[in-house]
Amino acid sequence: MATTTHIFLMIILLYLIFGTNWQMLASANLITKYHIHVINDLPEFSTTLFVHCKSGDSDKGTTDLSWHEEYVWGTRVNFFRTTLYYCYLQWRGVKERYIEAFKAKRDEIRCEKRKYCLWLVRKNGVYFSNDNSTWFLDYPW
Repeated sequence: MATTTHIFLMIILLYLIFGTNWQMLASANLITKYHIHVINDLPEFSTTLFVHCKSGDSDKGTTDLSWHEEYVWGTRVNFFRTTLYYCYLQWRGVKERYIEAFKAKRDEIRCEKRKYCLWLVRKNGVYFSNDNSTWFLDYPW
């Protein structure tokens, strides 16, 4: 009769065999470093943008961004593709919200070509780009 440990190990093995995205592993996404940028594009003479970004096990700290300043960090996708960084953004005295700044299952593909994910914070919300020319409103205030 199989013990609980043996059953657990069998489940893990089956997950690794059938649940792994082998194409992703073959393209070396586990060693690819992505760069995440949060850029203040609020009106020039408005208050600063407060930014605090973190994951479950890595706190990137806080900063206040003046007009056109940016906050940048790098990350790699973990084996299980659960890497997630979220940011609290506060347009001082005006608006605030959380965003998912990097979510492996979403961003490993859309940010793969240039290896960066860009977030532009504007007066009507937070825009995403992976090429610095085409921007999409992902998070309205």
